[in-house]
Amino acid sequence: MSQGRIHFERPRTTEIWTWRVVSDGRVVIRDPKRKKYAIPMTEITGCTWDQIERAHWKGNTNCDVTPRKVKDYIEREIIKK
Repeated sequence: MSQGRIHFERPRTTEIWTWRVVSDGRVVIRDPKRKKYAIPMTEITGCTWDQIERAHWKGNTNCDVTPRKVKDYIEREIIKK
């Protein structure tokens, strides 16, 4: 399972968000105040479930959840930049 931390540089502070992929196909994101967001992988990767499954079996990384995709999702959908 993938997991990691994402740093957002703010004036005079750095926010650290955490994320991890859980076995039911969701990505759990926690903000600095520990608020939890459970997001389907399809919303973060932009792939359908069929594409995710095919990528997994073919061994390619087109539909993987990456730190960049998670950060983009947080900025776009949670922080609303």
